[in-house]
Amino acid sequence: GWTDGALPFSFATGPQQADLNSRMKRVTPTVYLRHEFQITAPQASSSGNVALNVSARDGYLIFINGIEVARADLGAPGSWVFHDQRAHFSRGQTTDTLNLGPASALLQPGTNLLAVLHANDAVTDEELYDGHLPVPDEIHFTINSMTIGGSGIALNTAPWRYFVGLT
Repeated sequence: GWTDGALPFSFATGPQQADLNSRMKRVTPTVYLRHEFQITAPQASSSGNVALNVSARDGYLIFINGIEVARADLGAPGSWVFHDQRAHFSRGQTTDTLNLGPASALLQPGTNLLAVLHANDAVTDEELYDGHLPVPDEIHFTINSMTIGGSGIALNTAPWRYFVGLT
């Protein structure tokens, strides 16, 4: 089932991080993340653009309130992504600033849901190693910030939930 965790999600472990290494490495390329966050009525009706600043290694697919808002290395927008699908290639650690359009078209007053599928490009030992040297933190995903018209939205007021993909 779904487990509580904290950003960033990676193979590294720390006092507040989930141990994805033992649950994903050599098992599955995917992890699903979800987070509920609160939006006020003035924020939800704003014509200001929603922006996400995302750091990720490999591919991701992001939804807000059930609407696909961004993807990287997982095919064309709106295309199907399988539960065991790998990212098309490794982008290395990349930071993307995503302009998602006006808040009024995406958010609602009260509880909103941010959902993410993150996909590695590798699963097995052979794929996780590059010339006999281990590739560090083969999975890494975090949302550095979310803004509406330049004003920050708190995304760490409640735990993130995660589910390691199936094989």
